[in-house]
Amino acid sequence: MIFYLKRYFAALWLRRKWMVLVFAPLFIYLVFAALRDDSFIITQDFSYAGEVAVSASNNPAATITLDALVSDQDLLFLDAFALAQLQKRLELMKEGAGIPAESELRRLVHSVLSLTRESDSIIRLSYHGQNAELGGALVAFYTERLLKRVDDGRVRVRSDTGSSASTLNTSGGMVMNGMNALWNPDRLVPASVVFFIALLGLMLLVGLFELLDPSFKSERQIARYLGLPVLGAIPNAEPLMRNLK
Repeated sequence: MIFYLKRYFAALWLRRKWMVLVFAPLFIYLVFAALRDDSFIITQDFSYAGEVAVSASNNPAATITLDALVSDQDLLFLDAFALAQLQKRLELMKEGAGIPAESELRRLVHSVLSLTRESDSIIRLSYHGQNAELGGALVAFYTERLLKRVDDGRVRVRSDTGSSASTLNTSGGMVMNGMNALWNPDRLVPASVVFFIALLGLMLLVGLFELLDPSFKSERQIARYLGLPVLGAIPNAEPLMRNLK
């Protein structure tokens, strides 16, 4: 057993220049990952004029202003009814879309969605994350949700005062921009896996070459093959000559 281990490690040392091949798959993976979009920004703009009333989620007759909604975005994103409806919609999405568990949905929505004011007449609903399909679904859902609450707010204002509040409309369609980076900490684990698989493959390849090599590796092999004792051996002078040079 020790003889075969020594033989294998000697073969590894003899073919040590092959170690360069181990880094080739790792290099290909890192280049591919750097060129591929690994995060996405999905936006939907809304235009309005004047004061926009939005239905309050905790009172069937009250309204809040659009400014208040932008200042406290949880009133839109973390509304209990909206989250329940969102969970049902996500469950209908096709498999592989990265649907979060119900317990994680609140945290996810809070971390990846934002509602910002771009100008006096434009607000923007944005998603920033790694799943483009999920991001598109979230932006589409909360676009519908916001427009619905604005329509409900107009009805409530009209019933209370008899006047009509300003409306809110989408400005253009949904826009998606992909982003990539030279390095992302999330790539460390897959890069390590690629490296170790390449290293294991090289070690197996060296072992296969050594197994298929029919040459004798020691005097003991010669003696066993011929059935004769070995009285002496001429050493390999090549390593000695290299050291002398």
